[in-house]
Amino acid sequence: MTSILATSCLVINAQSHVHGQNEIGISFGPNYSTQHKEWRAGAHMHYFRGLTPHSRWKLGGGLEYIFGGGKHYNVSLGASYSPFRHFHVTLMPGVNLINENDHDHGEIVMDDHESDDLKVGFALHGEVVYDLVVIGKFHLGPTIDFSWSQNHSHFMAGIHTAYSF
Repeated sequence: MTSILATSCLVINAQSHVHGQNEIGISFGPNYSTQHKEWRAGAHMHYFRGLTPHSRWKLGGGLEYIFGGGKHYNVSLGASYSPFRHFHVTLMPGVNLINENDHDHGEIVMDDHESDDLKVGFALHGEVVYDLVVIGKFHLGPTIDFSWSQNHSHFMAGIHTAYSF
């Protein structure tokens, strides 16, 4: 009877522990630009820290980079909420830094050879992540990201992987 009670307590404790209080993660995948109507690879890295050891809320910051002709960076701070185990919703306001070429009739052209000037503007980054595979402190799963700014918005459906500690 004692072993059944002890096992039950361990199972309940394991189910209530979502992850560690800290998380370092990266999401990567194809990004579709709504302005340019094209696909490019992108990556989003973040660090979050829980408000308390078992909090559903975490605060942190992130960096995003879109690969390909030109420069596109996003720096943001925000919050992540886990409404249920292994499911996370994140919203992070920040700034976009985009290489811009004014020679194309007002359209943004991202080209490394034209100019090194970066245009800075407000951005809003959101993502939804589901931890499909959890092995110890590592987790992996699908993500859907969206980044909005006045001059550049994109969607990403990719893979998220993180280490919690």
